[in-house]
Amino acid sequence: GLTEKAIGLVPAEMAGSLQPVRIMLKMSQTPTQAEGECFCYQSLNRICQRLTERLYQLGIAEALPDGETEPERIYLYSPFGGIGVSELAYRLAKEFSRCQKTLLVSFDAYQNFSQEFIPFRLSDLLFYWKTLKQVNIRDFCLHEGDLDILHGPARTEDLEVLRTEEKKDFIRLLERGGYQRLVFDLSSSGLLNWCGPAAERERLFVVKRLAEKWKQFAAAAKFDYMAVSEEGAFAEILKALGEESALAKKGVRRA
Repeated sequence: GLTEKAIGLVPAEMAGSLQPVRIMLKMSQTPTQAEGECFCYQSLNRICQRLTERLYQLGIAEALPDGETEPERIYLYSPFGGIGVSELAYRLAKEFSRCQKTLLVSFDAYQNFSQEFIPFRLSDLLFYWKTLKQVNIRDFCLHEGDLDILHGPARTEDLEVLRTEEKKDFIRLLERGGYQRLVFDLSSSGLLNWCGPAAERERLFVVKRLAEKWKQFAAAAKFDYMAVSEEGAFAEILKALGEESALAKKGVRRA
């Protein structure tokens, strides 16, 4: 028998024939978001997340305070092309992944972070998301330890799909990967206003360069951001986030 702290995983088609019990999670063979049900053909990480949610619903486990499990979201942008935003995004994401599970999302169609074959890109994720409504973000990423990389679209035009969606729904999709940090490389995507930070755990860092174009950007921006220098962006962002680099914490000097 089950203890009062246990929860049973039951095939959905058998659930009706069993004596009703409150500690049950029905495993469905088709995608479902219904309370008390879980799609069985998805990642173990997602199934564990649904188990935890069910335990919270039943009052068996105590939920964490609001916002404590929400990952921090960091957006990187510059009004200048060729200033190294993509390289900065990768360095930061790699640094964060030393201590936290991190996702790097690229909106840049012209940048690859790996020399390996890239089977899926943001374009593929968006297609399956719009078509199936149920996708596992980690299936579309390249994995480098605790860093997952979702490469930019095959074509910049593919980003138009996002403009028809609510940003919060896209973020919710990414958060299902169980990440503690999300890093976005906005580069030349044209999605700056769509991504404009509005939540408490969102930060936008903009790499600046002293030029007329910077004055135009600063005058037109309608959201909060922190400007960082072209030369010291990496260190300035870590400092703004109240962090040292993982190597510095260990007393290791960079070459």
